[in-house]
Amino acid sequence: AATEAVTRALADAAERDASDAARLLALAPAFGVDAFDEDGASPDGDVAADAVDADAVAATTRAAFDGPLLLTRLFSRCARSLARNVADADPDALAGVSADAFAATVGRDDLGVADEDEALALAQAWVSAKRRSPAETLTVAASVRWPQTSAAAARNARDAFRRASGGVTLLSPRLEALFAEAPTLSGAAEARADDLPGLDDATTEKDAVFFSSPASPTSSPLAVATDGASVSLSASKSAKSSFRDAARRRAPRERFGTLLTFLRAGDANGVFRHVGSRGGRSHFRNPASFGMFGDPRESARLGPNAGENADKSSIAQNSRIVVTASSPSCPHTNPAQVTSGAYARVNFAGPPRRSENASGASGAGPLGESFETWQRRYNGGWWRFDLGEARTLRCAHYSMRHDGTAHFPRHWELQGCASATPPRDDDDDMDEDDDARSRWITLRKHVDDRSISAPGAWASWAIDAPASSTPVRFLRLVLTGRDEHAPEDEHAGRFHLCSAEFYGLLACGGKLGGRA
Repeated sequence: AATEAVTRALADAAERDASDAARLLALAPAFGVDAFDEDGASPDGDVAADAVDADAVAATTRAAFDGPLLLTRLFSRCARSLARNVADADPDALAGVSADAFAATVGRDDLGVADEDEALALAQAWVSAKRRSPAETLTVAASVRWPQTSAAAARNARDAFRRASGGVTLLSPRLEALFAEAPTLSGAAEARADDLPGLDDATTEKDAVFFSSPASPTSSPLAVATDGASVSLSASKSAKSSFRDAARRRAPRERFGTLLTFLRAGDANGVFRHVGSRGGRSHFRNPASFGMFGDPRESARLGPNAGENADKSSIAQNSRIVVTASSPSCPHTNPAQVTSGAYARVNFAGPPRRSENASGASGAGPLGESFETWQRRYNGGWWRFDLGEARTLRCAHYSMRHDGTAHFPRHWELQGCASATPPRDDDDDMDEDDDARSRWITLRKHVDDRSISAPGAWASWAIDAPASSTPVRFLRLVLTGRDEHAPEDEHAGRFHLCSAEFYGLLACGGKLGGRA
């Protein structure tokens, strides 16, 4: 009973102070604890303090803390407490945590960091704090979700890991394979037979053929005899574990957002479908119509006094996707059509009007270029998407569906902006002193792209790093050149678009935003 009371007191102390949790966690190797039960440390596993039956409480307590579960449960709770409050922990206390305990902490879904770059910074600081063995470095590196890191953070971490390894030019193949999971780091070294787990010493590279999955560079290869008659079972078990670990690293932490995976053009996995169906919990509604009084269902919900009840729809307004076209709405320019998923015979964004004050008194164009050069720049239509103040998307894929006309786009750009306020749609009007976050950045540029060549056809494209790791709130599709069927007058500058969809890591804030 005394041991149980002390254990509970220590666990409660760890809950209150992250540095104390780290100091307690540093004692885990001394007690022979190298595995941490995440489920056992959850609040659901704790004994209810206000349970009615005292004997049942005592029996449950004894069952929970008897034998090896006593220390495992204590240190698991310390790992949970440290993960949730890691930003408040003393760096020296963190540096003293063992590799297994630190990896269990950083690998948790409820790690208290804003994004994966901060998780990588924690691992980088731990590795750099003191000299670590290659096995310890690999253990901690494997807890980071490398596919979710940014380009700059991954490059810096690779240099730090190299310095922590004594400045060696080549790191171990397994560590290089982990780095290769990052969006912009590649060139992992070929694994050698003596570096692969699960193989007996008697098994040589000559006697075995190694297979690895391209989707999982860190997966442990299978060892198959050249006659095909036997398979190393230990290698197969290790490969299964490696595939599972690689899949975990590819998935973002739940607190960071929802991963919207592209399967095919026209699927139901994109951001508009996700928001319109409340994350799959309801039937799809066009997210561009959320909170709009023109929506019959919204009017019915607010009742006859819709004006007086306008504040009741504020949540719906915040969850709405706002679509804007470069030309005024008309029967053939319907912004809400693009997010509805329905087919449209004709839907286009016309060319915007030129700025009236572009020439200025001196006859020069914006940003110091000549007015003639600016005037010759192509004036194409655009579609702009505002995901909402509570959402950002790291766009990894996008798809478009053409309308029923033969005016196929050939030159256009997908642009994004991370600003909290709508950026200017005419970049030419921007001053040099404007905040860089309020400018459009090019996520993908298309020049003479003939992917769309039939009315109503879908096409999709991947976004390369580092653009795919940039969180943006605003997205814009802008026409940058004339299509081959557009005459000089009527259709010039029109961007025909029936539907569009975007994929990637969707981060949401707020109660409703987190769900949708």
